[in-house]
Amino acid sequence: MSLADWRSLNGIHNIGCFLLTRAALRVMDRQDPVGSIRTVDDRPPSRGAIVILTSLASEGTFLGVGNYIAAKHAVKEMVQTAAIENAARGIRVNAVAPSYVSGPMMDQFLEASPEVKNALLGDLPMGRLVNPGEVADAVAFLASPASSYLNGHTLVVDGGASLPLSNTPFGQRS
Repeated sequence: MSLADWRSLNGIHNIGCFLLTRAALRVMDRQDPVGSIRTVDDRPPSRGAIVILTSLASEGTFLGVGNYIAAKHAVKEMVQTAAIENAARGIRVNAVAPSYVSGPMMDQFLEASPEVKNALLGDLPMGRLVNPGEVADAVAFLASPASSYLNGHTLVVDGGASLPLSNTPFGQRS
């Protein structure tokens, strides 16, 4: 792998995430804390919640894509550090890590090889890709008052693919 390839993904995923998070924090720091719309409990006011999209790659290791894995692990650690550094100011920072998301890019990849498609889907416990709406629901949850005590967490949205017993070589589940 070339240094340019390594730097490219680091710039996109790690540095890009840092710059966006820093910009959001600057805005949130200037706003007044807002109380929860829930009247049943006594949740403290909040200045906001940042939700970073990362990848299942932030949770493990995959061969041949070390630059992507390293960048996603760095994003996860940045989320955790930002969560600690901003909690006292009423700002939560979390991440959503989906596995393979259904859409044009994955469709094109899977259509190129029926064998790869069957192997990939056979390795997913739910037998399908996550759809974008399911990822959006996870983001909405982490941004909402319903997750007011979650901070520094990465919510994995993978249909169970990362569970140790389901993580067998493609298509070899018994």
